[in-house]
Amino acid sequence: MKIIYYSEKYIYCIKIIEQLNNNNINNLFKIINIDNSKDPKEIKVIQTILNNKNLKDSLPFIIDTNLNQILYGKQVSNYIENIKYFNISTNNILNINNINIPNIKEDEKAINKDDLYLKL
Repeated sequence: MKIIYYSEKYIYCIKIIEQLNNNNINNLFKIINIDNSKDPKEIKVIQTILNNKNLKDSLPFIIDTNLNQILYGKQVSNYIENIKYFNISTNNILNINNINIPNIKEDEKAINKDDLYLKL
């Protein structure tokens, strides 16, 4: 699960939300505006995360259950910019099932020893 917390009070947060929309990836996130969040669980998370931090420097932030850290500030922008490359079949070696190995018959033309040496 990917959750992004933001505030409409900060321009950088608004730009991040625009970046999500422009890349058509906003459906990958649960997006929580901390300015009007009324869910007690969300409020507790927000207070815990932002405790001892400067609010402006901490927002937006992302909690991704697949990561071992919370992403803040510039990390959020980099994450959003690169998320479009996650789980693409060409990036995932585990998706390769069968590799077709050509059956080339070795003959005189395929193993011409004279071609291995340069003629001067």
